[in-house]
Amino acid sequence: MKRFFAVVLILLFCFIEAAGVFAEETEVSDIGKTNEEVFGIGKANIQNVKILPKNDAADGNGYIYYNKDDFECIDENYIVMFVDGCIIKGPKRAVIDGGIFIPLRIVSERLGAEVKWLEDTRETEVIDGENVIRVKEGDLNVLLNDRKIILDNAPKVIDSSFYVPMSFFSDALGAKALYSDGEDLSKTHIIKRIPHIMISRYNEKALTISKEKAVEIVKDELIKAYENRYGEYIPFGENETLEENGDDIREIISNLKCSGENDRYYEIPVVFDFWVDKYTGDIYVFYNGQCMSIYSFDPEDPGALAFAG
Repeated sequence: MKRFFAVVLILLFCFIEAAGVFAEETEVSDIGKTNEEVFGIGKANIQNVKILPKNDAADGNGYIYYNKDDFECIDENYIVMFVDGCIIKGPKRAVIDGGIFIPLRIVSERLGAEVKWLEDTRETEVIDGENVIRVKEGDLNVLLNDRKIILDNAPKVIDSSFYVPMSFFSDALGAKALYSDGEDLSKTHIIKRIPHIMISRYNEKALTISKEKAVEIVKDELIKAYENRYGEYIPFGENETLEENGDDIREIISNLKCSGENDRYYEIPVVFDFWVDKYTGDIYVFYNGQCMSIYSFDPEDPGALAFAG
């Protein structure tokens, strides 16, 4: 029986290795299916999210709508949090003495770790695969197996929840942890105009779509939408001028390029920004209006190219 399982593991490893080599030759749908079934990377949860920063709200009431029946009010100090490109609803993030603190449990569990409270020693234990991490309130020292890690800020209990500095997730869990103020767009970001944290840890053998493939995907979908509305698509000529309805869209389609990326999405400017999920190939549209919104692009929608502000 042990030999059987060993053979299965070897075959799985060989499959994963081959998948990485031939990712560029694989259909996007197959990449998404493999990532979900083998690596546990499913669709992101950003569809139909709406964010109104408090500072932009006419009545001073900021909010995040996760869907039509699920929302939360946010204040001027709110920091949006993404884990593996998914937006996280729940306990607030805290800024204390210039350091950013994040709830330990909700993020660790999203990264696949198990969190336990050890009553005898008053410690929190994080079981992450073969690693066991122990962390204690007020103590800069974290024990990762037999190795000591020193945090830049001591963990705290806030409103009965255990918080750790953002660096904990990179130092102890090997994740990537980044902060964006939402204003400096030269730095890695997901959304705009509101501070947010990006924590990510993907299986290193997971398949990803290239920038070139992402542009190709958006181009194909835009052409479908164009032809549904205007008829046959003809690439915009180098010396051509804008004369008829749809010429502006033809010009955009003919000059598509990727302008940026983060851990989960490629950003491709159209009229609004288009995001392509690196791990699934899904296309989202980000509308940067007073109330920001994220929605899936559907070329069959009669209003797909309306881009109303």
